[in-house]
Amino acid sequence: MATQQYLRDQLYRMDGQSYGTYKSLKGDYDFEDFTLHIDHVQGDPFAAPSRVRVVVPQTVAEFPKSLWEVPCREIALADYLTREFYQAAQRQERQMGSAKAG
Repeated sequence: MATQQYLRDQLYRMDGQSYGTYKSLKGDYDFEDFTLHIDHVQGDPFAAPSRVRVVVPQTVAEFPKSLWEVPCREIALADYLTREFYQAAQRQERQMGSAKAG
C-alpha cells in the first residue's frame, strides 16, 4: 500500500497533465488514521466521475456500538456521516474549485 506522501508527490508531478495520466493513481493509500481507496479515475471530462472511498477503523472512529448495532441506527449514522462529508466538501470546493472543478 502506498503512502500519503507518495500520493501527494504523484499529484504534484501530474498537475496540469491530461486526464489519462491520473488513471495511474488507482489504488490504496495509507493516511495513518484511515485508508484512501481510489477505485476508479475519470478518464476524461465527460466520462463517469471518479470513485473513491475512505475506510476508518473502528479503533480510530470510536463510534459507540449502540449507534450501529441496530439497522435503523446504522442508517442514521451513515446518513449523518454522509451529510457531514458533503458539507465539508462544499466548504473545500468554495475554497479551491471553479464552477466545474474542485
